[in-house]
Amino acid sequence: MALTEAQVAKYESDGFLIVEDVFKDNDLELVIGEIENQVTVLADRLFAAGKITSKYTDRDWYTRMIAIAKEFDEAPGLFQVSTPMGQELARLWSSDTLLNMVEQFIGSDIEGGAIWNVRPKVPENALMTVPWHQDSGYLAPDGQYTAQPACWIPLLDVNEEMGCLQVVRGGHMPLGNTTHHVEKKTGDSRSWYLYIQEDDLPSGDIITCELKKGSVLFLHENLPHRGLWNRSNYVRWAIDVRWQRPSDPTGLEGVLIRGPRMRSSDDPSFRPDMMRWAAEERKKYEEWVNRGESDPLDPSIDGSWYFARWDSDFKDAALETES
Repeated sequence: MALTEAQVAKYESDGFLIVEDVFKDNDLELVIGEIENQVTVLADRLFAAGKITSKYTDRDWYTRMIAIAKEFDEAPGLFQVSTPMGQELARLWSSDTLLNMVEQFIGSDIEGGAIWNVRPKVPENALMTVPWHQDSGYLAPDGQYTAQPACWIPLLDVNEEMGCLQVVRGGHMPLGNTTHHVEKKTGDSRSWYLYIQEDDLPSGDIITCELKKGSVLFLHENLPHRGLWNRSNYVRWAIDVRWQRPSDPTGLEGVLIRGPRMRSSDDPSFRPDMMRWAAEERKKYEEWVNRGESDPLDPSIDGSWYFARWDSDFKDAALETES
């Protein structure tokens, strides 16, 4: 699937682009089935640890995590940070369907981003409600100028009530980051999010991005965006994957390994070994979230590395981590 010149121009001017009817239901069902199985793995772990009193096997995929989170509110965050990449998600991320569009943003040498997410946003859960931010705000300063488009892929129809994304149209220009703050200092102490104060948001219309299942939302790395509060009765399941040029800094050097090479202009037949990369990535990711010998059911991330960029109170902790 290729984008039109008008769509590419819209992405460049607005900082985001909704593309409808990218995937058919059967394109996503294997990914959904894979994630369903991973929810079962998490439920088994939590039940065995005494964190929940039932595995809630009678609930469907769109409500099961809600029941689990009512007993253990950190379950959705734990799922996000601890679940390994499955083969079906890897196949989707590196698919020609997506890469043919991404190539029009960054060229024919393509590397996956170092960060990817499966997001189970349950209703009324502050730990899964992401405030205003720029994705590049989580990177080292050199990474804020790396072209690193993200693709947000809902796994069901999403609307404002369900907590879809809002963006500031045109807020990605000029390039660079506005000031971010550390949410754990002003909100829930368990939060790993950064946030932009509303007074610091760039000017531009705020657009609510409601999407149908099968559509995707491309986001420029410097575009301010947030996820709204989920006020529905369903989990807002979505995937967040990213790409960049292999020649550019990731902004995560020394923290996470580089993403997998997905396309090479020198070798049109190149295909990535996604699962080999996924195994290496998971090992490094486990080090970053700093579980080590701590509670394996603690979803907290050692965010001192990126917290320190925005708040001097975290600089000493970051230096200790680096040493």
